[in-house]
Amino acid sequence: MKEVKPGEWYLGVICKKCKMPILLFHDPSKGKIDFKGPGKLKVTCPNQKCHHENLYGTDEVQKFRAEQVH
Repeated sequence: MKEVKPGEWYLGVICKKCKMPILLFHDPSKGKIDFKGPGKLKVTCPNQKCHHENLYGTDEVQKFRAEQVH
């Protein structure tokens, strides 16, 4: 993802190794609909100390709201 905007909603997963949230897609529903389907997502953690690559089912996709910057 190019740029995360504070206050916006995103769909993502939690890294299975370092537990860091990985934001994948902007969520235009603002957290109101679920991401479902039969597919799997191959995701690499962007954390420079981790870079763990894993498959995530759609049941593992969560809703996140990017933190506000003060």
